[in-house]
Amino acid sequence: MAWPTQSQNGIYSDFDFFRGGNFFNNCSFSGGVNMKFIVFLIPILLLSGCVSSAKTIGNDVVINVEGDEKSYIQAHQFWNEYPLGMGNTTTIDFNNSVDLFLDVSVYTNHNYSTTIIIDSLNMTHYTENFTTGQYFIHQRISGNYSAVNIHTMSYGHYNESEDSVGDFFIVRINSVEIA
Repeated sequence: MAWPTQSQNGIYSDFDFFRGGNFFNNCSFSGGVNMKFIVFLIPILLLSGCVSSAKTIGNDVVINVEGDEKSYIQAHQFWNEYPLGMGNTTTIDFNNSVDLFLDVSVYTNHNYSTTIIIDSLNMTHYTENFTTGQYFIHQRISGNYSAVNIHTMSYGHYNESEDSVGDFFIVRINSVEIA
């Protein structure tokens, strides 16, 4: 059996590549770009982003923490025609003290509010009402507490004929236990 040869249009078959023939020597793309050049260029393009140094752009806040970090999300979007209330509670257990970082996003069409309460053992550490907007909260809880509760209570509705989007809230919670 003979190996395939170059066809009339100058293209070799796949067998010629495995045979070790002159596939790379004679194969070219339109415009005369040599295949050896393309094979050399591909790794350079793939590795071009790997050698840049990382820089912080803008006013990003970097928080370096040591300890047990956990993340939680409380969220709800209202799809009912009449006003309705929704509540969520997240309990975070810890040993010594904990830093809480909350990212709160609220959207309401009719000036409803979302209330966030942070408490533990019948002591309220934080209470706030939020309307449409984005808010950032940081609380450090320490003392003779073994758990902290984060309560979110909100009211809202969605009337398809009046509102473009139903009311919603999103609370992203990051907790870091400090040893």
